[in-house]
Amino acid sequence: MKVDYSWLQQQFAITLPKDTATDAPESLTFRELCDPARMSGLLHTYAESIKADSQAPAATFLSGWLRTFALGFQYGLSVYNSAFSVKAEQTRLQVIRDEQSGRIRFEFVLANGELLDAPVHPQERAEWREAAVRGLYSECLKPVFDCISSVSELPAGQLWGQLPGAFYNQTASWCSALEDEAAVVGRIRDDFAFLKELEPDLFGLKHNPFHAKLTFVEDMKDPGKTVALKSSCCLFYRTDGGYYCYTCPRMNEEERKQRRTEARQAVSQYLNTSAAGHIR
Repeated sequence: MKVDYSWLQQQFAITLPKDTATDAPESLTFRELCDPARMSGLLHTYAESIKADSQAPAATFLSGWLRTFALGFQYGLSVYNSAFSVKAEQTRLQVIRDEQSGRIRFEFVLANGELLDAPVHPQERAEWREAAVRGLYSECLKPVFDCISSVSELPAGQLWGQLPGAFYNQTASWCSALEDEAAVVGRIRDDFAFLKELEPDLFGLKHNPFHAKLTFVEDMKDPGKTVALKSSCCLFYRTDGGYYCYTCPRMNEEERKQRRTEARQAVSQYLNTSAAGHIR
């Protein structure tokens, strides 16, 4: 399957150097993100951007962006059957500020578009996958999560907790979208299962975050679907105008039911309005 870098940028904020804005205010390698002073400055700037009450929400939000990058890597691994070349000294976090709103977003800049294709033989692929995944988490992600935790004084487990629910929901969505491609669906499931088998030390935790016991609830808009709750709160409620997310573990079921009702009423109203406009 041909790699669609435009789609990767839209879905996972993964770009190549030529795709990034030349006037971006800041760009840090993953290695530089492990420097406490640089991380403190980044979290301070990000906290101001999202109007957070402290650096803590900025820390969980940044962890959410790292989750997006990890998901993009996982997508490449399973769907493209290839691994992006990711090195702590070369892969960069690009900070991009919207001039009008002042809000910050991030992109992950690969040093090049090099892809390491998977071997054909199953055993060789398993060894290739293990090397690629361990390289991503041990060299790039764990050191950055450790630094975020140290600077923000949030437990590392809360930061890693931003990943499991989203990984489950996204991999399930990929399987659904690619249901006619049995080989790809098989890789998606096998590669996600492999993540759950990794030793906790790789994440610097007592337990593998991907092996967390997930709680499932009705999808907010589609009663025929379920979604996994987050393993930990992202602290969105501690930003200006923020609230508990629908998949927040802090939200009680009564509040979640009310949120579902409101969302489904909005969908119904939109559909009715669209149908009436079509009739006219």
